[in-house]
Amino acid sequence: MPSDAPPDEVPTSDAPPDEVPVEEPKTEEPKAEEPKAETPETVVPEGPERPPEPTLGNGKFKAKGTGLMISGGVLLGAGLVGVITSYFLTRCPEEQIENSFACKNRQHNTFAVPATGAAALLGAVLLIVGLTYRARYKRWENWDPTRAKTAFRPNFTANGVSFKF
Repeated sequence: MPSDAPPDEVPTSDAPPDEVPVEEPKTEEPKAEEPKAETPETVVPEGPERPPEPTLGNGKFKAKGTGLMISGGVLLGAGLVGVITSYFLTRCPEEQIENSFACKNRQHNTFAVPATGAAALLGAVLLIVGLTYRARYKRWENWDPTRAKTAFRPNFTANGVSFKF
């Protein structure tokens, strides 16, 4: 029997235990609803012509561009520092060809400068895309139906085609 085993040993029997403690559900008394303080909510303009919210990943994520701007700024800064540093560490003037630290590392010039330049270029692209996403999101966020653009639209009738505002 499982109860015959000492408390520090694991029972080896496959038989179910004799007693299983069962917790009885507690009944909660209904609380009186407290009046909630009114908090100012952000007003999102709604309307029939409101454009959809800019999203990424089939609507899973808001396309604010913050992450792209952060990573782009970091990569651009690190890439520019890397280009300048690798240029000065691998530059070799012809008159100091034997005695310079840079001349000993001259063969790395063909890899270090382009690699850090590529990182800086990637950072610039990410920053531009992030700023574009941010501008698009802000334009959606500040959308106002009174400032909605009016445009001509075609109207097809049985008598012909006309344009409406």
